[in-house]
Amino acid sequence: MAISLEQANDLLKSWGATDIQCNLTLPANADQLESDTRIKSLFLIQESLELLFDDAKQRQGFMTSTHKNMFDNHKPLSLIANGKLDDLIEVQRQIRSLVCI
Repeated sequence: MAISLEQANDLLKSWGATDIQCNLTLPANADQLESDTRIKSLFLIQESLELLFDDAKQRQGFMTSTHKNMFDNHKPLSLIANGKLDDLIEVQRQIRSLVCI
């Protein structure tokens, strides 16, 4: 079953994203390939977070907290919500690397 845009928005909301952050992360004007890439990246982040943290509150806390060593003192949610696909992919890559250690 394909993951929907609605499911991706729900995931962002579970991390504490605002409507504006959801719209920037999943822009309506993105082509199908970009939309699919964004949605896939979000769910890969979630998959990694679920391996790292049992509790949804811990996952939300990770996404809304600043991280000096990983994200140059930024919040992962803020980085992915800036609208840049490259930043979303980089956040996904860095979080995934925590699982692979």
